[in-house]
Amino acid sequence: MLGAILAYGLGFWLGADRVRALFDRVPLMKVEDFDKAEGWFGRHGPASVFFGRMVPVVRSLISIPAGVARMNFLLFLALTTVGSGIWNSIFVVGGYLLGGQWQRIEAVAGWFSNAVVVAIIVVVVGFLGFRWRQERAQRRVDTEE
Repeated sequence: MLGAILAYGLGFWLGADRVRALFDRVPLMKVEDFDKAEGWFGRHGPASVFFGRMVPVVRSLISIPAGVARMNFLLFLALTTVGSGIWNSIFVVGGYLLGGQWQRIEAVAGWFSNAVVVAIIVVVVGFLGFRWRQERAQRRVDTEE
């Protein structure tokens, strides 16, 4: 909860222009990416906070556009609490139901965790490759002009 509140505060106090400036300074990131995320949040604000708490990586970042959009803080806290509560409850209830037999799913959980890590690596490498090609193409256009 503390991390979500800090990220919300970061977005709230920096505002869209400063977050855009940060995106502009980070290599291989584009301001348009933030603009798309901000637009998506504008269309799905409360739902994106609620469901975002149940998605790895997103759960850590969704607070920034919520702060930038100056989402009602009490609503933000409520959606964060309920979304995180549901996600964590799934694991707590699963652990309770398995009891001493938790080792039975260890192999499946290990495989699933590895699959998620591989998928994230593939997406990140693909994204970086895509951006690298865009940067090279833009440099070619700039030198031709």
